[in-house]
Amino acid sequence: MWSLLLEYLLYLPPNLIPLAGEGAMQAVSIVFEKPFAKVKVGFDVCMVVISAVTCLIFVHSFGSVGLGTIISAVLVGTTLNYIVKIYTKITGKTVDLKNEG
Repeated sequence: MWSLLLEYLLYLPPNLIPLAGEGAMQAVSIVFEKPFAKVKVGFDVCMVVISAVTCLIFVHSFGSVGLGTIISAVLVGTTLNYIVKIYTKITGKTVDLKNEG
């Protein structure tokens, strides 16, 4: 989880080319004017639900969708939100994870 948080903080603010998932989250965040961390939580939870339903249909079990996957889907975006708030409070600088301009 910490490596994902570090990844977001290192390549999203300088506007490096994101992976497809992060790029989609950035686009949704910009278009709907929502904080990136909240969009991340929503996106990850949707992906877990889609994976669980797909596994139930084809494998008749949850497959590799376990408790850790569900917890991670919620905690990565939530923790990212707190880290950005703490960074802003300590340094007085904002971190733009959306890169709108």
